[in-house]
Amino acid sequence: MIIFGGSDAIRCKMLMDTFTGKTLQLFSGIPDGHITSFPHCSRMFKEQFLPNKVNPPRLCDLFNVRQSKGESLKGYLDILCAISVRLRTQDEDMVVAAFVQGITASPFNDSLIRNPAETLPEVRE
Repeated sequence: MIIFGGSDAIRCKMLMDTFTGKTLQLFSGIPDGHITSFPHCSRMFKEQFLPNKVNPPRLCDLFNVRQSKGESLKGYLDILCAISVRLRTQDEDMVVAAFVQGITASPFNDSLIRNPAETLPEVRE
């Protein structure tokens, strides 16, 4: 719906009158005076309900990555590193721990358990 003219308060009220279900519950719980303008209301709506919104990965997501049967160690490490690059914080110890946890049983895995690597370059060696 396109609303021409009117104050921000009227535009926000008209927009909120179109909400139902989860959207209505979310916006009904917002304290009075929190939304200061129609662009602010619009931005809040878009941030909450954009379809196909991709959330940035979290550190715990690394522990869900596993080496597939037949996948090379290099391929597995590349996938893990690609995810770790997009993390908001870089905790190399956790990336190495996730790598060790996700690799399939192999002599390389056993050697990593006996001689733990502390950095990704050590893992690559």
